[in-house]
Amino acid sequence: MKHRSTKILILLLLIGVILSGYNYFQRPFLQRFLQSEQTTEIKREVEVDPRQLILENLSTKEKIMQTIALPVILGEATPSADAQLAWIETNNPGFITIFGNNLTATEVASFTSQLSKLESQQRPLVAVDHEGGAVQRLRGQGFITLSSWRQSCQMDSDSRIKIFSQSASELNQAGVQIVFAPVVDVARANSFLGNRACTDAEEIVATTKDYVTSFAQYGILSVIKHFPGIGSLTSDPHNQLDSVSLESSDTSVFNQVLKTFPNLGVMTTHVAVENKTSGLPCSLSALCLNSFSSNFPQVLIFTDALEMASAGFSLEGNSEIESPKSLSQRAQEALIAGNDVLVFGETIDMEKMMILVDELVDRYENEESLRDRVDEVVFKILTLKTSAEKL
Repeated sequence: MKHRSTKILILLLLIGVILSGYNYFQRPFLQRFLQSEQTTEIKREVEVDPRQLILENLSTKEKIMQTIALPVILGEATPSADAQLAWIETNNPGFITIFGNNLTATEVASFTSQLSKLESQQRPLVAVDHEGGAVQRLRGQGFITLSSWRQSCQMDSDSRIKIFSQSASELNQAGVQIVFAPVVDVARANSFLGNRACTDAEEIVATTKDYVTSFAQYGILSVIKHFPGIGSLTSDPHNQLDSVSLESSDTSVFNQVLKTFPNLGVMTTHVAVENKTSGLPCSLSALCLNSFSSNFPQVLIFTDALEMASAGFSLEGNSEIESPKSLSQRAQEALIAGNDVLVFGETIDMEKMMILVDELVDRYENEESLRDRVDEVVFKILTLKTSAEKL
């Protein structure tokens, strides 16, 4: 019995040696593992983010155009809607901002329906000022007129939600996707904002939540403004650069709203912040805007209109008596500072816009910091557009 057991043990050891040798020289288990790794790697290559593919296939000009909110004037004889549509189709801006007087829902819907027919995957998103009161761009037939923001703050929640929801439904049917509103500045006595702003921070937060929720139900993105808070300003920044000394309520309102809605839009404005921005407007200061990337990275940041006088100067040194910065210089500084979308008023026509874009293209090709920033911004914008297509 012992002799037979010994033979069996020797046989088993021999088989083990043979298998070990085979595995060493042929490595079938290793081959299977490598094949599995290769298959996984192939899958990883296939599963490339489509936004990255789009980004890589865009030309420099196409990337720059995605950061632009083109002002479009409707209801005017010049420029014609057809000419503006042709320009948009050729140049493909990322956004358009609608301007015009007493525009009807039919006029706006007619224009936006033409936009929806554009073949481009990156067709522009449509934005409009829609605070209520004196600042409501769309107020012709087919659009309800909102009360001033201060009056909205004083309404009960149910009443204002009903009005906000009706307005959101109308804008949605007209093809609007973004509203530059509401105003979350905390107004002080003699604020230049007047009834565009409310005076109580708690009322502002509550009313803003009602507004944002009502418009979001219809697929419309709200852009709260004006960061970092200009409720204490007594002069209009359209005309001159001024500075503010911020109080805790100015910034806490933004923080409270964004903690509830971390993927909103925020509009920055051209005001210097004492002891922080070294005389630069907040909109052009990385020190003023860097908290967004760390605390609210999903926020899409829009500039206030870059042709405003306050965007062209600094309060440091003698720059107020020097020539203002060019439009392209403001745009570049705005992007580097942390803004994502460059907004312009109706005085910037298509010819001026093309000059601006050409200059930014040149800067992109020659300045790595701008190149990296624009690529980051465009990826963010493509993310927003992907979400908008699903609505």
